[in-house]
Amino acid sequence: MDGVARAAILGAVRRVIRSRQLSVRTEETYLRWAERFLRFMDPETPDGLCAEAARRFMEHLAVEQRLSASTQNQAASAIAFLQREVLNCPDAGAMPRAKGKQRRPSVLSPAECNRVLRELGGRNRLVAALLYGSGLRLTEC
Repeated sequence: MDGVARAAILGAVRRVIRSRQLSVRTEETYLRWAERFLRFMDPETPDGLCAEAARRFMEHLAVEQRLSASTQNQAASAIAFLQREVLNCPDAGAMPRAKGKQRRPSVLSPAECNRVLRELGGRNRLVAALLYGSGLRLTEC
């Protein structure tokens, strides 16, 4: 696949994402994964970019790149979006998802949170207290 065809596919991904009003971060992430997928499948035509190619790419990410399960699942979502919404593959999204390790979340006790907040000052203390007290995410604050 030449650079013109790759650019056309990436442009189509961008248009679909923007028409659905997805977040800018989703657009950046999906475009990055779509580009990696297209480069991995470089000699193939768009017709060859369906299920089997996606499985090979996901296997490459897991075995050779040794990416975490969450990163693999992010890539799988982006590739499924590319296949389903742009390339109109009949078997889009049929790839298995990676299973991550089950971990217990580490959560600070209220006393530990207060100790952390006491060490902060000014704007940083205000932001940290707002995040802690309201349950906001960092990007929401």
